[in-house]
Amino acid sequence: SVCFDEACKMPYVPYKGRRMFFPGNWDENRIVQYYRSLAAEQDSRSPHCYRHSGYDVEKGDVVVDVGAAEGIFTLDIIDTAQKVYLIEADEEWIEALQQTFRNDSEKVRIIYGFADSATDGDRLALDTLFTEEIHYIKMDFEGSEKAALQGADRLFRECERLKCAICSYHC
Repeated sequence: SVCFDEACKMPYVPYKGRRMFFPGNWDENRIVQYYRSLAAEQDSRSPHCYRHSGYDVEKGDVVVDVGAAEGIFTLDIIDTAQKVYLIEADEEWIEALQQTFRNDSEKVRIIYGFADSATDGDRLALDTLFTEEIHYIKMDFEGSEKAALQGADRLFRECERLKCAICSYHC
């Protein structure tokens, strides 16, 4: 069911004991339709299901969620990860993500921008964003994954136990 948070004036859906917020200009019907498709995507056969037995976020991992959208992937791993960086290029989702993770400021950092091969303005190369060891990268953002991978060359060379779940069906 769609609920409304009076404090921030935004709609949300209860999800695993937390609140998953949606853009304030979305109506209930749009949220319900989106959430239904989101639920279907969590099936292990879906290309949007990034977690699999033996290939998952482990306790203490530093995670990068590129193309965070509503943040469902991060909500699913928030208690396992040590730290999560959410990168989102759709401004409509930024405020919703800030509300969803408002109580996780010590663990979650939300970054507005487009993951790309180089850093320039709102285009961000992953290599320039992170100096710490990254353990897991989830990447799904509508076909620009190849450029983002080019901007993560150093991470791939230097992060010893890096796992990646990269959506490639857009290409």
